[in-house]
Amino acid sequence: MKNKIRDIIIIPFILLLIVLTGSTPTASVSAEEATAISVGKIDYENLTMQIYNNNNSIVYYSTNQTTWLEVEGPYNSTTKSYTIDISWITSTSDFTLYFKGDIIKTIKSVTLPIKNSSIKVKFDKVEGEFIFSDVDEVDSFQWRKATDYNWTTVDLDETSTSYQSFLDTMELLRSKGIKILFRTPQIMGTSINNVGMRPSKEATVTITARTTSPSIKVNSTKLTINTSATMEYYNSSTAM
Repeated sequence: MKNKIRDIIIIPFILLLIVLTGSTPTASVSAEEATAISVGKIDYENLTMQIYNNNNSIVYYSTNQTTWLEVEGPYNSTTKSYTIDISWITSTSDFTLYFKGDIIKTIKSVTLPIKNSSIKVKFDKVEGEFIFSDVDEVDSFQWRKATDYNWTTVDLDETSTSYQSFLDTMELLRSKGIKILFRTPQIMGTSINNVGMRPSKEATVTITARTTSPSIKVNSTKLTINTSATMEYYNSSTAM
């Protein structure tokens, strides 16, 4: 009998709330707390993007604002965010994605940038220097051997310790010759207003092996040595 009395009291109360608010108590709280969808970390190395649902129950995305699909991917209940795959998005042009929630339907857009395909790197074998061009506004570059998969980051400032160490390494590699790949690194995005930058395309530089050191003979009678203009190791400033 007590249970029936309780049900008689509670059920009309819930129905009254629905009539007055137009929703259940739970939905009402969600609507009050929800805000527009936002974007977090954009990782161009792992090709993932973080989407915050901001108390929306469902997050939708679109490429044209006409067809909307539900966002899918690993969900972190602590940060209340999805990690979505962006590997399918082209890197040959800017690409815009649109997001909205099921409660707050304000549309937010994020434009992922085109990859830099203009980077150029040249090697001056006489001076032992590398010349970079069309590297955008970056302060570092990355390199790896053509046979390796690990990138090493180097400061573009030629006076920096990392750049001098890079030159020392290249000097050692010149003994046998090597093919080197260069690129500018990603700048990770952090929000809709700060989307960062993709890694650039890879520029390849072939460093030829040094030729065998020539055999030099000194003619003590004529005070001459048998050098020629074609010798790489001739240094006219060296005292004999």
